[in-house]
Amino acid sequence: MNGLPVEDDEPAWRKLKLSLERPYKDDQRNAIRQLLDVTPEGQQIYEPPPDPNNQLTENIRRVFTERGHDFFEKRDAACGRIDIRDATGLDEKDGESGAETTNSSAQPMTPEQLLKMRSDIIPRLDIALGEMTEARNLLLLLLSSVSAKESDKDNPPIPNLPPKALTATTVTKPPPIQSVQTFDAQLVIGSKDESLRKAASLFKATAATMEESRLHGEQYWANALKIRRDNWGLLPAPLPFGSFLGKGADKTSSDFLASFGMEESPATFRRKAIGHMATYGENTSSALVYPHRQNTRLKVTLSLTDESGAKHPFHNHIVLGDESELYGSLKAAQTEVVEEEIFAVLIRDASNLPTASARVSERLIAVEAAHGTELTFELVDNSLLTPEGGQDGLEHCSFYEVLCDLIVAALRVLLVRGHGYEKAKRLGGSETSRANPSNTPAVVQQPHILQKITDFTQYHVFCRRLKEELDKTAKTLSEVGIKTLLRFNPAGESSHQIIKLLTDNSDRRLGGDACLYIDERYSLRFTFESPSTLAAHLTNTTLSISSIPQLCQLLLDEMERFLLGRICEVGRELCEPVNGAWFLDQLTSRSVGRWEGNVLDFRVSFTGEPVMIRCSAHKLEGAHNLETIFAAYDWNDGSLMEWVYKTIHQVLNV
Repeated sequence: MNGLPVEDDEPAWRKLKLSLERPYKDDQRNAIRQLLDVTPEGQQIYEPPPDPNNQLTENIRRVFTERGHDFFEKRDAACGRIDIRDATGLDEKDGESGAETTNSSAQPMTPEQLLKMRSDIIPRLDIALGEMTEARNLLLLLLSSVSAKESDKDNPPIPNLPPKALTATTVTKPPPIQSVQTFDAQLVIGSKDESLRKAASLFKATAATMEESRLHGEQYWANALKIRRDNWGLLPAPLPFGSFLGKGADKTSSDFLASFGMEESPATFRRKAIGHMATYGENTSSALVYPHRQNTRLKVTLSLTDESGAKHPFHNHIVLGDESELYGSLKAAQTEVVEEEIFAVLIRDASNLPTASARVSERLIAVEAAHGTELTFELVDNSLLTPEGGQDGLEHCSFYEVLCDLIVAALRVLLVRGHGYEKAKRLGGSETSRANPSNTPAVVQQPHILQKITDFTQYHVFCRRLKEELDKTAKTLSEVGIKTLLRFNPAGESSHQIIKLLTDNSDRRLGGDACLYIDERYSLRFTFESPSTLAAHLTNTTLSISSIPQLCQLLLDEMERFLLGRICEVGRELCEPVNGAWFLDQLTSRSVGRWEGNVLDFRVSFTGEPVMIRCSAHKLEGAHNLETIFAAYDWNDGSLMEWVYKTIHQVLNV
């Protein structure tokens, strides 16, 4: 018992503490013999009991064999005693070594020295004689035969052995104690139960392992069939190094390699796009193992800088799928490899941009696409990404985030187009010879992925600034009471044609048009192409515009010309009863009216930011034709045409 307090309500068998030592007696209190072998007939061969005579003989022999024949001499020397032979030997050695020096060592010992040596040696010799006598008597007694009668007949009695030196005593085995017998029985039963429990747990663990292996094998082949059914590349893994490849060799393999790379990808990325089926020994939650996977995704960021200098970044939505399933794992791994290849192509094209500058690092590409607009491509780790909401998250995102998603989708389409170019280049020899009998090689241009994306971004910024200027013009005219309508179409092609622009290897560019309808009688039309080509279609000519200031000046000139022409129309209508004449002086930018000695002209000007329209009426009076300002228009006066109508009518009534 360990001395700890035990509750009284516990049963007695729980209070009993058993030792875990190996049992050495059976239930009948007999010694358990060690089993050596079992014959084919079922006979059990046990280890014979040891013979005490042989055991004693062997032990005594080992004493002199292991410790030497001079064992007793060494023991006496350890106790501080001196052997005569050792002393004599030392004297002889000393005499030999010191014969040259003096002759004092060869002199005979004095009586005092002899008496001292005798008194020191005689007790030791008596002790040695007694020990040897006792040892001889004990050996003779123990080595005698088993039968006392035969021993008496064969061997004479020991003369020096005193009578009744050894006596025989009969010992009766006491009856077993009840508590000890109960303890031994419980010990045997407990050891048997423990053995049974260990055996049962061993069989249970083995059965569970076999069942798990069977289920994993079934899942292994089921996943292999699913991969092959969905037309993924599935091929046997290479044989281990050093395998025999001769005729009749076993060339089968239990592992499969799943290839999910693109056919025309470089060999570097095709080697990365390989995964093998997970075997039983690999601890992985996925059905496939990707040894070359880097777990990175492509992040496209569009940074806009406002007038105050603050940057507003927008990035694409990166959705991390469920990789616990087979399809989700393959799709995620393929997406990562494709985006790594896209990033490698972008690095190659970054040094050949004609209309933009780029900064390139190991995992970052920054392109200054336009003024205040920066396009960034970055490879980020999956661990740094936050899971997006999928389609539900797209409903609440901004326009520029959707634009970044469109750029990522366009990059994949352009990559496929580049693969088509590589395939046409590889197969161009045979197909070109059949298509061109004159053996003139067909010229296929190398597609530039980054240039297309840069042009697309620049075109978007260009359309945004163009629309802002046209909106300002329409708003300015609307504020003075002139009905204005703007129709702006940045993409004049249909959706199929836009996709064809990305897939076809042609020089066609994305384009659109814009039309400004003023007062339902005058229109101003613009056409534009990517990245920033703009043309204004005027009444008598088509003017190419190369900058935003040039566009602003053109819009102001056209607004001025329209307003002066509209004032002439109102003047002709009002001065028709008095035979008045109205004309537009384009040199001085005036609208002039004459009737019955009256001269009235209107001038239009633009001030402020945003632009505000100013108009003034000038009248010639007196004999010297002095020009005075008759009236001036303010934006608080309401409609400009109504003010012109009132001003002319006021002059007519004077």
